Amino acid sequence: MSADTDGNGWVAMASFDGPSEPRPEFEDMLLREMARWGDEASRAGLDPVAHVRLDRDGVTAVISISPELEAAFTPVQTLWRAE
Repeated sequence: MSADTDGNGWVAMASFDGPSEPRPEFEDMLLREMARWGDEASRAGLDPVAHVRLDRDGVTAVISISPELEAAFTPVQTLWRAE
């Protein structure tokens, strides 16, 4: 999927460059995106608080998911042969 964000297996699923000053609509958009990934964590049987996070670096906001949640989206690889 996406690139590892911190060397611990967390995967960046969305990155946003925000406004230089606080904007309620930007924060609302981040909350909606966090809720979307939280719903996916719940569907996978995982605690959303423990498996979805928001990191900020200046005006950049990054939503990341845990390796366990990322694995829920990765199909199991199988070996097969064409016959």
